[in-house]
Amino acid sequence: MPTQGHLPHILFVGCGNMGSALLRRFAANKLAASLRVIKPTPLAPDLHPLAEWHSGIDGLPVGYTPDIVVLAVKPQVMPDVIPVYARYSGALFLSIAAGVRLFQLRHMLQGAALLVRAMPNLPSAIGQGMTTVVTDASLPALHHAWTQDLMESLGRALWVTTEDDMDKAGVVAGCGPAFVFAVTEALEQAALSLGLAPDVAALLARQTMVGSGAQLAASDVTPALLREAVTSKGGSTAAGLTVLMRDVGAGEGALQNLFRLTTEASLRRTKELAGGKP
Repeated sequence: MPTQGHLPHILFVGCGNMGSALLRRFAANKLAASLRVIKPTPLAPDLHPLAEWHSGIDGLPVGYTPDIVVLAVKPQVMPDVIPVYARYSGALFLSIAAGVRLFQLRHMLQGAALLVRAMPNLPSAIGQGMTTVVTDASLPALHHAWTQDLMESLGRALWVTTEDDMDKAGVVAGCGPAFVFAVTEALEQAALSLGLAPDVAALLARQTMVGSGAQLAASDVTPALLREAVTSKGGSTAAGLTVLMRDVGAGEGALQNLFRLTTEASLRRTKELAGGKP
C-alpha cells in the first residue's frame, strides 16, 4: 500500500532493462505523483503512457524539483552523467548501479545527504523480486517509507546495515536467478539423457522448478523439511540425493560444495568490480 501523505515526484536518470522494470512496477502500483525519465533516446513504446521523456536535464519544466532521483545508468558512465543532478540537493537519490559505493555517489553528487543503494534482481520485473537496500545515514521517516513502498512493489525488500552485507546478499539474490536457471537447464539436459523428447524434457524441468518454488513460497517450513517430505527411505528420490549430496570432505555435500564455490567466485568478482579491477 502506498505511504500515507503525498506521493513523490520521481525522476529516472537512465532507463535500461532494470530501470524500465522499476518504472513499470512503480506505475502499476501508483506509487508516484509523476514519473519523468531522462535518457538520450526515446522510451520504449509501452513506457510512453507511464512517464514523460526528456533527452536531457535542460528539457525538464522550469521549477521542476523531484522528490526522488533514481540513478539507473550504467556504472561506468555515472561519473560523467550524474554530477549535474547535485542541484536537487533535497531529493532522495536511489541508485541501482551495481558496484558504485555510497561514498562514490556522495562525491559525484557534491555531498548529497539522502542516498540509498538498492539491488533488485531479475524477478523484480514481475513483482517477485528480492531487493537488498542500504544507506549510510539516517533517512527521514517519509523518505524511508517511500523507499520501502517502492522496493516492495518489486517483491520482498531487505535492508542491510553495510555495503559488505549488500555484496554478499547480492550474490545470493542478484546472481541467484541465473544459478536457478542453470539448475533448470541441467535438469532438462538430464531428462534428455533419459531419452525424453526435447519438448517434454523442457516442460518437465521448467514446471518442476516453478511448482517447487511456489510450494516453497506457500510453506512456512524449511527447504530441508520439504526435501525430506518428498524423500521415501530407500526410494528413487533417496537414490538420486545420495549422488547429489554425497560427502566430498569436511562434512560437505557435493551440491553444497558446488554452491559454496559458486557464490565465493561471484563475491570475489563483485569485490573486484567495486575496486575498479577489469
